[in-house]
Amino acid sequence: MTNAAVKHEEMSDALFSCVYRWINGHNLDKKETSAAAARHKDKTTTYGALAQKMKALTPGGGVTYEWLCENGFTLTDKDAQRKNRLELVSSFIGEDAGKALLHDTDRINRLFPVTKADIKSLSEQQQDDLKPYFDKRKGGLYYIEKKQNQDTGTVDERETWVSDEIETVGIGSDGKDGYIVIRMKQEGTGTLLYEAMPRRELGSPQGWGRLRSRGVNITAKRSHLDLLTNHLQLHGVREQWTITHTAGWHEGAYVMPDGHIIGKPERPVAFCGGTSAVTGYVVRGTAAEWCSNVASLMCGNKSMVLGALVAFAAPLNSLAGGSCFGIHLFAQSSAGKTTTVEAASSIYGVPDELKLTWDATKYGLTIEAASRNDGFMPIDEIGQGNNAKDVAGSAYSLFNGTGRIQGHKDGGNRAVLRWAIVALSTGEEDFETYLLRNGLTPKAGQLVRLVSVPFSDTTEFHDLDDGDQHSRAIKRASSKYCGAVGREWIAMLAADRESACQKVSERENAWLSNLPEDLSPQAKRVAIRFALLDAAAELSIPLTGWSLEETRAHIRSSFDEWLDNYGTGNREKYQVVSRARDFIQRYALNRFQPYTFGKRNGDMDNVSVSRIANLAGYLVSGRREDGCNEYHIIPSVFESEILCGIQKKLGAEALEEVGMLVRREPGRIDGKTISVNGSQQRFIVLIDGED
Repeated sequence: MTNAAVKHEEMSDALFSCVYRWINGHNLDKKETSAAAARHKDKTTTYGALAQKMKALTPGGGVTYEWLCENGFTLTDKDAQRKNRLELVSSFIGEDAGKALLHDTDRINRLFPVTKADIKSLSEQQQDDLKPYFDKRKGGLYYIEKKQNQDTGTVDERETWVSDEIETVGIGSDGKDGYIVIRMKQEGTGTLLYEAMPRRELGSPQGWGRLRSRGVNITAKRSHLDLLTNHLQLHGVREQWTITHTAGWHEGAYVMPDGHIIGKPERPVAFCGGTSAVTGYVVRGTAAEWCSNVASLMCGNKSMVLGALVAFAAPLNSLAGGSCFGIHLFAQSSAGKTTTVEAASSIYGVPDELKLTWDATKYGLTIEAASRNDGFMPIDEIGQGNNAKDVAGSAYSLFNGTGRIQGHKDGGNRAVLRWAIVALSTGEEDFETYLLRNGLTPKAGQLVRLVSVPFSDTTEFHDLDDGDQHSRAIKRASSKYCGAVGREWIAMLAADRESACQKVSERENAWLSNLPEDLSPQAKRVAIRFALLDAAAELSIPLTGWSLEETRAHIRSSFDEWLDNYGTGNREKYQVVSRARDFIQRYALNRFQPYTFGKRNGDMDNVSVSRIANLAGYLVSGRREDGCNEYHIIPSVFESEILCGIQKKLGAEALEEVGMLVRREPGRIDGKTISVNGSQQRFIVLIDGED
C-alpha cells in the first residue's frame, strides 16, 4: 500500500463504526461489516484491506474462536484485549492514526449520540475509572490509586511500588492441589521465571518466601500483600498448564531440574519440584567449546567414553520407554573414575554441584531421582556409603523407579513419586562383591539394574605428559565448559523424537540378533542397555566428534567384560549352586552331624551332637553305591542360607542340572530319608558334585 493511496482515501462512517466498536470490546455483525466493505471495495487500499479484515472477524467470517483466543482478542483482562485489538487495527492504518481514531470525539459523538442511559452508564464508567488498579511500570508492579482534583477537574494518580514484575499467566492442578502459575522477572539478570504455586500458599508467608527465594523483590507491607494476593488470584491469563513435580519429558518438551524447558510443549508446563543441586544446572561456554576441550580429551579412553555415553543416554532412555538402570565402573586404584564422573556430569552442568555420593538416605536419593527424572544421576564412590545395607536398599529403591506410598497429614495419601533415571556409579569393587563382603546376598535383579563394568585405565593422554596432567586438564575444562552440550543434545531429541526412538529400536534389534542363543533373559536385558548407549553414541556424534566405529568398539568391549564376569546363564541359578557348594565346604565339619546309614539311629554320638550349636543337617555315609556322602539339610536352613529368597522350584532345577540334588520323591525337593531318634524326618539331600 502506497502513501498516495492513503492520502486520497478517507475512512467511511461505516468502517469507523465497525473499528471503534470492535476495539472497545463489541462483537461485529455481518450487516455492518458488509456495509463497510461496500464503501471500500478496493481491497488493495489501506481501508479496503481493513474493511475485509473486519468482515473476516465477524462470526462465520473465516476466523475461528481459537485464533481469536491465541491472538489475545478475547481476554478477561479488558485492558489487554483493547490493547491487542488496537494493535491489529494500527497494523493497517498506522499507530498514530489508530490513536487518533479513538480520540475523534466529534465523529464519535455524531455516530454514537449520548442518551440518558448512556449518561448514567458514563457516570458509572467514570466511577470505574477512578478505581485503584495494578500496573506494570518502571520495571516493577505498582498499585495505582486515582483521585479527581476538585479544583482542576483532572485525575491525579498516586503510585505505590509493590513488587518486581510479577503476573499470573496460567492455572493448573497436579491431581490433588490447585495451582496458579506466576511469571516473574528476576532482579539483576532480568530472566523470566515461572513458579507454580499451590493456591493454599498464595498470600501466606510460605508463599511469599517461595517467590522471594527466586530472586524477586516483594513488599513487606501487609495491606499491599493482601491486595497483591487478590490481584494474582483474580487477574491475568487463565490458560491451563500441566503441573509436574518431576523433571523430564512432559507434553513433548523436556523440563530441566532447574525448571528450564527445552523444546515446544504441546501445552504450557510448570515444574514445582526441586533438587539440592539446582544451582549446578548452569551453562558455561558453548557445546562446541565442550567438544573441543572436554570430549577431545576423553576420546580414545574406553571407560571415559562409556561414562559420557551413560549421561547422553539418560533423556534418550526415557524417550524410548526404558526403565531405570545404572553403570557401575570399578577399579582398585584411583585410575580416573572420579574424573570420568566429572567429565560426564559436565554435559548437564557444573560437575562438583551435580555429583552425588552413596552416603545418603534412601529417601534423599529418591527425591533427587524424582527431581532429575528422565535425566542423569552421577553417584561417586560406593564405598563412601556408611552402611552397606543402606546402600543396597537405596540402590534397589533408586532403580525400582517408584517411591514409597505415604500418608498425607490432611488425610489420604500423598502422590506417589515416580521416575526414570540413568546413573553412573563408581567404586573400588563391583556391586556384587561389595554386598557379599558386607554380609549381604545380592539379588540377580540388582545386578542387571546396576551393571558392574571394570574400569579401563586411561591410556590416551593427548599430548599431555601423563595421566595426572590429563586428569587435571579434564577437571578444569569440565568446570569451564559445561551445561551447554546437554541442552543442545536434549533440543536435538525434542526436535525429532520419533527418529530418536527408531534409532534405539534399530540398535536393540541389531544387538539382540548378534547374541548367543542360550543367553539368559537377564543378560539380554543388559545387552539392551548397551544397545541404548550405542544409539546415543550415533545420535550424539555431531556434539562429541568421536568416531562411531571406535565408540562402538568401546561399548562392545565393555559389554563383553561384563558378560565374562556375569555369565551367559541364569544368574539366580548360578547363585544357588555357588551358595550350596560354599555352604558344604564351609560347614561340612562343624554344622553337620555324622550319620551312618543302616545302623541304629545312625550310630550318632550324643556327646558330639550336643556340641553343634547351629545344626544344619546330617552327613550321611553308607547310603550310596558310589560311596559318596550325602548332606541331608534341614529345610528351613536350606531356604534361608542357600536359596536366600529364590524360588524353590528354580533352585531345585539349578542344583539338579549340576548333579547336586538327590530327589527321593517325584515332584518334591525334600523327602523322608533318615530316622532321627525314632522319627522319620524330611530333608533336602545334596551331594558335593563337581562343576
